[in-house]
Amino acid sequence: MKKKAEKTYYKVSFVTGNEMYQLCAKQVVSSDLFGMVEISDFIFPENKVVIDPGEEQIKREFGNMKRTVVPHQAIIRIDELPLTEETINKLIPLNGTKPPKGTTPSNIIQLPR
Repeated sequence: MKKKAEKTYYKVSFVTGNEMYQLCAKQVVSSDLFGMVEISDFIFPENKVVIDPGEEQIKREFGNMKRTVVPHQAIIRIDELPLTEETINKLIPLNGTKPPKGTTPSNIIQLPR
């Protein structure tokens, strides 16, 4: 008798600019683009009473997107979790680094010294 396949999702943590994103998605694969990881089929919690501004920003940024491609160097961690776990998307500001004046965190990455 075959075991019923357990439904899972992925929680992907990656850094861009001065923020760490934690996204929940059904699919994470190595991209055809060299050195990139493709994240698709994003999962957003439904009917949530507590509104997290970071989660709302992620929903605005990735809500209408089919997929996104992230450099593998930016990936911190990829967890595979059972779909029974609560899906939480987070946007975490990274302290200690500020972009130069006149720039936004999304287009400048400071290299370690």
